[in-house]
Amino acid sequence: MTIRVAGPVFALVDQSGYSKAANGRFAVFSVTVTAIKQHDLNPYDFYVTGANGRHYVGALVQFDPQLKAVILHPRERVHGNIVFDLPARARGTLVYAPRSSPLDVWRF
Repeated sequence: MTIRVAGPVFALVDQSGYSKAANGRFAVFSVTVTAIKQHDLNPYDFYVTGANGRHYVGALVQFDPQLKAVILHPRERVHGNIVFDLPARARGTLVYAPRSSPLDVWRF
């Protein structure tokens, strides 16, 4: 499969305007995945490692379209956002690690 990542775009509150970032800013990554062969995709297989080495998991806040768990068949594509609550304008690495094995990384 191929994964394209854009961002992050930073926000103080979620799309609804109700949830405020506890750590400083929401980092919103736009992700597009295209399957080469059948593949299970789960947004919780992504995490961020901050420049300080801290591990951040996805935040449960609204930034549409959300990347959802899906089984992709050959040539199918899915697009959506994944969000992390990070320290203000943090630098780090977005990691894709299904079954806890890092397969790809994107530095920001």
